[in-house]
Amino acid sequence: MERLNKNIILLILASVLLSSAILNTQFVTRAVEKARPVIQGDVHATEFGGMEIVSVAYDPDVKSYPDTSESPYGPDVNPVYNLVEQALVYLNPGNSDNPLSNIIQQGDTVVLKPNLVGKSGFAREGCTRTPVLRPLVDFAVQAGASKVIIAEGSATPYPDSIVFGPDYSNITGLVQALQSTYPSVVIDHKDLNLDDFTWVDLGETSTFYGVYTPQQLYSVSEMRMDENSYYYAQDCNGYNPKGYKPGLYAIANTVFQADVFINVPKMKVHWITGVTLSLKNLIGITVSSTGNTTHEENIKDIPHWNNSAPKPAYDEVLARQDSFDNDVVWRVMADLNKIVLYADGDGMLHPTKQRRYLSVVDAVIGMEGPTMYTPPGVPRPTGAIIAGQNPVAVDAVCSRVMGFNHTVLNSVVNMGQISHQPIGKADPTAICVVGASLNGETFGEPYVPHQDYEDPQITPYKIRLQHLNPPEADLIKTYPETPREGVETKVLVFTRNIDLVAAGWLRYSLDGGKPVIMKMIPDGQTLIGNLGLLEGGTEVSYHVCLQDYFFNTDSSDKSAIFVAISGDVNSDGEVNVRDLYIVAKAFDSEPGDDSWNSVADINGDEKVNIDDLYIVANNFGQKVDQEKAHYNSACDCFC
Repeated sequence: MERLNKNIILLILASVLLSSAILNTQFVTRAVEKARPVIQGDVHATEFGGMEIVSVAYDPDVKSYPDTSESPYGPDVNPVYNLVEQALVYLNPGNSDNPLSNIIQQGDTVVLKPNLVGKSGFAREGCTRTPVLRPLVDFAVQAGASKVIIAEGSATPYPDSIVFGPDYSNITGLVQALQSTYPSVVIDHKDLNLDDFTWVDLGETSTFYGVYTPQQLYSVSEMRMDENSYYYAQDCNGYNPKGYKPGLYAIANTVFQADVFINVPKMKVHWITGVTLSLKNLIGITVSSTGNTTHEENIKDIPHWNNSAPKPAYDEVLARQDSFDNDVVWRVMADLNKIVLYADGDGMLHPTKQRRYLSVVDAVIGMEGPTMYTPPGVPRPTGAIIAGQNPVAVDAVCSRVMGFNHTVLNSVVNMGQISHQPIGKADPTAICVVGASLNGETFGEPYVPHQDYEDPQITPYKIRLQHLNPPEADLIKTYPETPREGVETKVLVFTRNIDLVAAGWLRYSLDGGKPVIMKMIPDGQTLIGNLGLLEGGTEVSYHVCLQDYFFNTDSSDKSAIFVAISGDVNSDGEVNVRDLYIVAKAFDSEPGDDSWNSVADINGDEKVNIDDLYIVANNFGQKVDQEKAHYNSACDCFC
């Protein structure tokens, strides 16, 4: 009976093969040149859609800046240059030769906003370093910018020649050199404290609206806002605001001229907000004087407090308000970020964003420790550049680079909850970190916070993260084990710590094309990335990244898989009699049978039958490029 069954199978094979040879010879020549790989339908794959991407470029050997004598800091003398470039390429991987092409268009005016603070900030690494700006100017010009302006309004204004001059930032030297390099492009710098300005009244769109009155708010100089002459006298343009109202700001006009705004902050701790990064750096777009201040008042006359004048530093109430309980400064930051994103060229706000935005954080050397008066903050070598188009997401990821818990920082969390004219989200389930892994090996020792964030008698929270490593993947594999045309290809990640995973990201490319990022779908202890139906002969390179709720991340090694053409059961790149033989041996079997062979189940219905034979016969003679005809066992990799 067994012999009879085998004879019947052979007869079936022969007849099917004969009909295939006669009726389907067109298929033999069709597969010599493989068609472009195709993803069928919506299989949850997205090219940076529906998520935020934050890049982290890290090099432990780059923890210093070139000397000012190396100006204008070209790539041959500036190791920071390549680090900035890498961070941008991570965000725009399909255009490594022109990494800002996804943001800057031909003829754009681009404003670069560093964080210069004041003279003392340079010695303590409290200011953005000019070598970080050089590659941004180069890439902006390369992308088509017609004007590039480096603009800053320092917190403590000095004559233009000091903060921008050779003794400190040497931005003047950079501008002069690059204007000669790019004569057809306007390269300039602007002291925003000396810029023309526009009064912007956010009204009901301000985060202060309905929360505080002018009588409840105080400037950093301990002056009640409704008594501040900054808002009560005629300005240099003849306009009198006639009193402060929450949401009113004098904004430097250079900001409104920008088609693209590139925020270039320094990574630092801060005595009020815990961290000062992308979001807080925009305080520098306000002007220090409108022509009416007495100079007995502090510059940057914006709200800082919501009670009477701050008390001595030993007072617990002050310490709490100086730190995480401060409910005012984050609102100022939110309003200013709204203005940059949503205000048009005349300073009028719109429901939709009016300019393109990018954050590039200088974390080559950051600043940690106490940052108010004495003792001063101290430099912290970090060797990183962090970049992204969502300032809230960037600051959340930067918090992890610093070893901090972003969920206890008002300046990050509250900003992410704004629904009208939103600034961004700090949601770890929707933010994908690309580039360096954020774990105990790369960024393991947290920054030293300001003392108010460390005092257990003041704060009930712990700003320093206790766990600096992500959940581990126990097994990564593909399904089916030998991917093939006509069957959905999936990447599966098994982990015992699924509850700790905020998101699993599958990063892949087809035949060396542009990388795609897909959020994997959880199913029990498994994360699934469904690549869908892929054309036979496609080579897929991929790796997986698991990310927890504090942006600890870790990536697997890259793997490559080859999608066999339909009917190529043994994945040798050709459909031939050997494939027929494999199906014949497993014919009429199901899982659990002695003769069962999963690779013979070509259509994935858990049966080996005439349907599978037909697929082989129907594609008999097809073949693909032999250089691609392989199966990489790295698709079953342990991490």
